[in-house]
Amino acid sequence: MSDSSGVFRSLIGGFVDELVQREVEPSVGLFGSWTRYGASTSSALDLLVASRSGADHEFYEWAEYDGLLLNVNRIPWFWIGEVVAPEVDHRLHESVVLHDPEGVLGRARGFVEDNYRTSGRVEVRTEGYLKTSDTYMSRVASAMNRGDLETALVFAELSLVSATHVLLDVAGLPVTRGSYVWDVRRACERLGLMEAYFEALGVFRLAEVDSDYVSSLRGSYEAAWRGIREFMVDRREVIEDLHERLRRDVVYLTDPLALGLVMGRTEEMLGEGDLVGAAMYLRGWLLPLLEVCAWVVQAGRGDKFDYTSLFRTLGEGEIGGVYDESVTVFGLDGVGGGDAEEAVAGCRAVVSGIRGDRRRLIRGFVD
Repeated sequence: MSDSSGVFRSLIGGFVDELVQREVEPSVGLFGSWTRYGASTSSALDLLVASRSGADHEFYEWAEYDGLLLNVNRIPWFWIGEVVAPEVDHRLHESVVLHDPEGVLGRARGFVEDNYRTSGRVEVRTEGYLKTSDTYMSRVASAMNRGDLETALVFAELSLVSATHVLLDVAGLPVTRGSYVWDVRRACERLGLMEAYFEALGVFRLAEVDSDYVSSLRGSYEAAWRGIREFMVDRREVIEDLHERLRRDVVYLTDPLALGLVMGRTEEMLGEGDLVGAAMYLRGWLLPLLEVCAWVVQAGRGDKFDYTSLFRTLGEGEIGGVYDESVTVFGLDGVGGGDAEEAVAGCRAVVSGIRGDRRRLIRGFVD
């Protein structure tokens, strides 16, 4: 730990020192691909920051320091200062402490290390994944009832992604965007659930892809990102009236540093032959962009935001070609009612199987 801390301090110690001067008694750690020793040339350094600034929600922001890209994850103090929130377990598990004058981050990390692979803690985390999966599936039902098939399929996919986090956790693998598909395959191999892996690929509509196809998705992602950023610039007054958390999401997601990271990592994945992973990576970054964009559209009309009409809102013509490019990235071109019903049914079946197997898998592979 001390050796790793010294190495990373030598890289970004100046940035940490500046941050410490600005924050209220912060604790700072580094997590992610750099501490897992899986960083690539495009990888950002992921910083975990908890301070007594009074924030009651987590958020992300970009920074650059000495040629390095930093992805700063700010979390509420009470997530580690009191009872350790399960949501932060993975980040604490892989973290290297860089600044912790009160020892709060170190104690939280120590708690996680003592309990990370216990059946009780794994059960708590995996139950959370399934609750999130159920939330997305409820949006699927509402979107289907409204006839918004694109939105239904996207949230069905998201429901399945959340459920597969159960498999990653039980198998002791990280939950990441950059290697999600590869890690799910490894988890399914380890747990003897390869059928679930191939069923998931069917739900994702990515069973057969080639490099040209994924390269075209990369182009569509960039076009959608640029269209959304331009739209946001033109809607500054609407954005200023949004909740602080939403304003921060807009800034984070439309920062050119975000586009550079996504484009760079996707190119690397193409070079590595991880085609399905690259497609899912693009989708994982695009969905929150679409959500904040739709939120701004509906706020500008004076309407309450509705997740279950996401693509319908995008398709109503206020945002240029964003809808068409997004449909391409998510593989929704030409999807009809029968296709949607089949995909949703497939998603429900895989999620139900994971739910039914969860406790058996924990007993067999944890502790």
